[in-house]
Formats: sequence, structure tokens, C-alpha cells
Amino acid sequence: MTAQHYIRKLMKGLFEKEKQLKEYRKYVDLGKYQEKDLIYYPLKQDQIDMKLGELINNYPNRSRIKETFVRESRGNYKYGDKKLTIISEGNKFSSK
Repeated sequence: MTAQHYIRKLMKGLFEKEKQLKEYRKYVDLGKYQEKDLIYYPLKQDQIDMKLGELINNYPNRSRIKETFVRESRGNYKYGDKKLTIISEGNKFSSK
């Protein structure tokens, strides 16, 4: 493989990743927060995820948050090695 071919292959991969990142940014609502204040980026199409993001990002003592929340699917999250299911009942949210 020539150096030029290898560089083209790397550039194509980089272009694809940038395109993917641009697509993901469509789903994130950054309007409420400064970039430096965010620790959780919610999907704006998911009401549960938006509420969780609001709670985490507005938590007064964020240094106490030791793990990150990872969204696995709608209402299902991983926090460290624990799995959580968050359900919405009207305006109330609870976890199992």
C-alpha cells in the first residue's frame, strides 16, 4: 500500500466520523447549558433522557457524581456497574 493510498483511506475515515458527529449533534439540546457546564448530553427526542440530563447537569454538587450515566435504550441506563430503568408517569419519573 502506498503512502498516498493510506492517507486517502485515513482521510475518508476521518470524513465519515465528522459526518457522524454532525448527525449526533442534531439530537443533543445544548441550548440550556454552556459547553463547560455539561457532563451529560441528553437526546432531545427522548423526554426521559432530557429530564435525566437536566437533573444531572443542574445538580448542585456535581463532584459527588462519581460515575457517568450511559443511555442503553429509552429509559434504560447504566451507572457504573448498575443498571437502571427510569419510567415516566405523567410529569413524574421513577426508577426500578
